[in-house]
Amino acid sequence: MVKDFRQFELGPPPVEQVLAELKQRFSQGERHLDADHQIPIKVRHDLRLDLDNLRTRCNTCHSAKTMPESVNPIQNLGR
Repeated sequence: MVKDFRQFELGPPPVEQVLAELKQRFSQGERHLDADHQIPIKVRHDLRLDLDNLRTRCNTCHSAKTMPESVNPIQNLGR
């Protein structure tokens, strides 16, 4: 849903609908997805709600990206 809103430049997607979709997919046993901040919140707090700074990642990929950032967010920026 978020991808469609970005692609067609519809503005931010309705949060309630996105959460409902994620809950439904999770209850069906689909792999859990996380919203990932490309630029970590610790580095750019002002971008925490910017949709252009968010990417959807599976739980495994999100953890792999976030772990090095939590050690040194500036050094690992952009990985």
